[in-house]
Amino acid sequence: MKSTKTYYNTYNNIGGYAYQWWTSEIKLSDDKIIAFYFALGYMGQYICIVPDLKMTIAIVSRLDNTLYLLNIIKKFIVQINQ
Repeated sequence: MKSTKTYYNTYNNIGGYAYQWWTSEIKLSDDKIIAFYFALGYMGQYICIVPDLKMTIAIVSRLDNTLYLLNIIKKFIVQINQ
């Protein structure tokens, strides 16, 4: 989809940016990469789509550290692929 293709490289710990979507990927091995995209809202509101796993993750929170939740999402994706 055009709206989830990375157009801007941003912060290394977050990923890229598209049209209102952040884009990222997790390298599980030399031959397996899981790409995902997500919307990030105020105080840790997330919508995360992982197409290869046919998975959608929604998080509602009130955290000041919103990147903490992104790290949890990444760890979860890695764990279910092991």
